[in-house]
Amino acid sequence: DKDKKAKKKKMEEPATSSDEESGDACIFCNDLYSNSKDREGWIQCNRCRGWAHEACSNAEEGEVNFICDYCN
Repeated sequence: DKDKKAKKKKMEEPATSSDEESGDACIFCNDLYSNSKDREGWIQCNRCRGWAHEACSNAEEGEVNFICDYCN
């Protein structure tokens, strides 16, 4: 269960890391993570590992097994 919770948290918000600082962009709207508003949800595709706003992806909040439209 610990792994599931950690993964879920990671899927909801990108972890603060050097990757984030380099400018991860939404795979749908191309807006940068660094431009995100507070509390704006992001989710990562389990296949291509691309990041997207939850609003752009139509993902359910807290969805763990997200596959983006490009990979589907």
